[in-house]
Amino acid sequence: MFAGRWDGMTDSGSSKLEQRLKREITGDVLFDPFNRGRYATDASFYQIMPAGVVVPRSIDEALRALAIAREAGRTVTPRGGGTSQCGQTVNDGIVIDFSKHLNRIISFDAESRTCVVEPGIVLDDLNRQLRKHGLWFPVDVSTASRATIGGMAGNNSCGGRSLRYGTMRDNTLSMEAALASGTTLHFGEVARDPAPSNSSDSRLDLFRDMLALGAREAAEIADKFPKVQRRVGGYNLDALVPRNAPNNMAHLLVGSEGTLAFTTQVELKLWPVIRNKVLGVCHFGSFYEAMDAAQHLVKLRPIAVELVDRTMIALGRDIAMFRPVIDATVRGDPDALLIVEFAEEDQADNLQKLKQLSELIGDLGFSWSNPQRKWGGVVDVVEPATQTAISDFRTSGLNVMMSMKQQGKPVSFVEDCAVPLPHLADYTARLNAIFARHGTRGTMYAHASEGCLHVRPVLNLKLDKDVKAMRAIAEETFVMVREYKGSHSGEHGDGIVRSEFHETMFGSRIIADFREVKARFDPDKVLNPGKIVDAPRMDDRSLFRYPPDYRVTEFKTALDWSAYPGAAGGFQGAVEMCNNNGACRKLEGGVMCPSYRATRNEKDVTRGRANTLRLAISGQLGPDALASDAMMDTMKLCVSCKACRHECPTGVDMAKMKIEVLAARRAKHGLSLRDRLVGFLPRYAPLLARLAPLANWRNNSPLLRKMLERVAGISAQRALPEWRRDIFEPASEVFGPADGREVVLFADTFNRAYERENLDAALRVLVAGGYRVHLPRPADAGRPLCCGRTFLSAGLVDHARTELDRLVATYAPFAARGVPIVGLEPSCLLTLRDELLSLRSDETAKSVSAQALMFEEFLVREAGAGHLRLSLGPIAGQALVHGHCHQKSFGAFKSVEQALRLIPELQVETIESSCCGMAGAFGYGADTYRTSMEMAELSLLPAVRGADASALVIADGTSCRHQIKDGTNRAAIHVARALAMSLDSARSNPYPSPIKKEPVHG
Repeated sequence: MFAGRWDGMTDSGSSKLEQRLKREITGDVLFDPFNRGRYATDASFYQIMPAGVVVPRSIDEALRALAIAREAGRTVTPRGGGTSQCGQTVNDGIVIDFSKHLNRIISFDAESRTCVVEPGIVLDDLNRQLRKHGLWFPVDVSTASRATIGGMAGNNSCGGRSLRYGTMRDNTLSMEAALASGTTLHFGEVARDPAPSNSSDSRLDLFRDMLALGAREAAEIADKFPKVQRRVGGYNLDALVPRNAPNNMAHLLVGSEGTLAFTTQVELKLWPVIRNKVLGVCHFGSFYEAMDAAQHLVKLRPIAVELVDRTMIALGRDIAMFRPVIDATVRGDPDALLIVEFAEEDQADNLQKLKQLSELIGDLGFSWSNPQRKWGGVVDVVEPATQTAISDFRTSGLNVMMSMKQQGKPVSFVEDCAVPLPHLADYTARLNAIFARHGTRGTMYAHASEGCLHVRPVLNLKLDKDVKAMRAIAEETFVMVREYKGSHSGEHGDGIVRSEFHETMFGSRIIADFREVKARFDPDKVLNPGKIVDAPRMDDRSLFRYPPDYRVTEFKTALDWSAYPGAAGGFQGAVEMCNNNGACRKLEGGVMCPSYRATRNEKDVTRGRANTLRLAISGQLGPDALASDAMMDTMKLCVSCKACRHECPTGVDMAKMKIEVLAARRAKHGLSLRDRLVGFLPRYAPLLARLAPLANWRNNSPLLRKMLERVAGISAQRALPEWRRDIFEPASEVFGPADGREVVLFADTFNRAYERENLDAALRVLVAGGYRVHLPRPADAGRPLCCGRTFLSAGLVDHARTELDRLVATYAPFAARGVPIVGLEPSCLLTLRDELLSLRSDETAKSVSAQALMFEEFLVREAGAGHLRLSLGPIAGQALVHGHCHQKSFGAFKSVEQALRLIPELQVETIESSCCGMAGAFGYGADTYRTSMEMAELSLLPAVRGADASALVIADGTSCRHQIKDGTNRAAIHVARALAMSLDSARSNPYPSPIKKEPVHG
């Protein structure tokens, strides 16, 4: 079946196939090793290198690619978000990616509550468009931000609320699909005898044959198919039996994992949106008791009962984005939580349900005052924002579990079994005993209401002994599941990991039926072979992401990666944290990943880059791949926003990894002129300040713009920041009252050289607030202090270390006595909280890092403690705020909003935006200018253009302000200047607004 991990990729046949596809397809045709490698994995532990990848621009092109591949003797695997956990979307033929272009709503009928969509549309994107009509598609899988409808149909996805809404099958009305031969058919409801037997219609012949199989095997199907809702294993033969007439042929395609037909359209059943809901967070001191309680909780008719176990709670507390909601809703030290969701039309009914839930928990013998086994109770969650935060945590369960920084990870292979609820407690107890018998433990979470828990034993699949343990655990678990008359495949499908066990679960006769269906639809095995029928062994290590010969050779890294295991000082472990679940492919919300949002290319998403790095450092992309042109192309559109550091639940820090790539590149190939101009800017800035009129000629000369673009790659379409002679050079090292609370003001290169008004304003505000402000000169009496950020962006790590050493030496005496170090430019100040600690691990550096605060963080903290003495007056009615990516990544943006709310009568509105697109020097590149503007046009620039002319536009980042100016011709200002304006307003206002000792609310 599988020709091999790397076979046949450079032969003349592949070359001819690639050439033909490029002639006849206008979409991307990708046959190079780097791009194929990015499609060789999904969220499973498998890796199979495809022969090539096609990203069609239309359904017709997708069908054309299918025909060309078939004629060339290649298999075809359709792919959506690539988040399958069982290896469904990896194969050695041609992968066709539907997600970039084939994502339209073809038709919508609000009255009948139906829509028809292309298979590449993402669930969240679909629901965003439906909600304006009061409808949604409720198969709400945890990967909704990147899961495509085609993939969900192929998988028969379920989601957390299937208790009310059912599975994908229950909500699919019809499908348009092409057979491997290219014949396009409509799959929907058919009569038991669709046409006279002498009809020559091939579609009716196929349907008649399937219905005949259903009639013939009805008794066997009734006997062998599990009687649980969460049953998605094998083909849905029960859709063909006479008792289900009229039979819907689309339901045979649902769950077929792309092995029967090539989906082109899906007709969906829609539901009214949930308008009111409440959550009851049920606490249990005993995991067993929680599982036993689930069968009773569902009697209250909730729409979901979701499990969160002790391990997930502990890991979540270590993830910054989840810590607040855990602190707010988890009481004591529970062994398990069951999150019960009610969503009745009337909120009063929901509140009554919460009351009944508490009563039921009490009736079951639980109390906050009881010993551990019966300890517990309910925390009510009515506030929508907290409900959303809980949902975000719960749906990130896989990624949270995978955030373990160790060689062993929770592995998906028995994670999807479903058993009847009365057996759930015994099942989980016996399952834990199986794990213990094989020397491991497991994590458990998810759908307790359906008896379908996501169970993952912790194993290291690089070790043969753990692979053998996986095999044994699978075999023993599936025997137990069959004993309970449950399903071995309850939500995530079959793929490679479970298909071989179908005979154990269904028996040989049903397996023969599965093969008959496959042969009737796809006799030449063109469509995604090796899934559901004729599958390889699930423990065939040659198909693993980490095969037996997987090695990472030791090499010296530029940064410290010692928090992770593996070669290269832990760099290997950091790269391998990516589990391919694809949270970085979300299209809205947060920041991650701005380059993917602009291009929709797998190359330009955090997951794609991490996969490429893993392949490179393990030698699978050839020698010196880390410093290669193809690797630089992979990293080219990474804007180092650091969003993945915060928003990726496994903490993949691509911005820091990019520094390693740049450092390797510089070591092998040296510096370009553009690298030198960017990296050494802090060194030559004082000189160009003195030559400001001459240095600014470039902006006013089209000829010089074009010349600089040609020799240095700096876009002629961009005006560079204007040099000025009156740079920020304070006359003294200390300002403010002698008895004031001390603070250090860090004058970064950008504000010092280009926008001294921001530093002047900050100094005014701090002094007016009663602070003793230090602006210490460098300890070595040399050039102005610098954080090294520009050097890092050029891969010049040693130069960055030199600058940070100078900064630490200067600020260390202040940090030692607890004096805050406050900065204005997020990318500079936050370098002290991030890269500094990757370059130095000594206590002095840690002390300086611990005292580093953004200007707004400091003010908000001081105001909350009652130390800030400012008289502020009104300056505008509204402020529109864009947050710098690094502020968001380090949890420093909330303080920006809070600081602005210190200004009387100012309504603060935050623009829901990702990266502005300028990102330091990124937006100035001739080769990145277009993508820079595309990023900005996603939400930032339209929001600014639509703002009232009287509104203030606030942006702390130098790059952000320049992008806003370039894209809208509106000037954005730093928070420091807004506060200075408010000080001036207060002077002319007879009733100024003093800041008193009150908490600052967000």
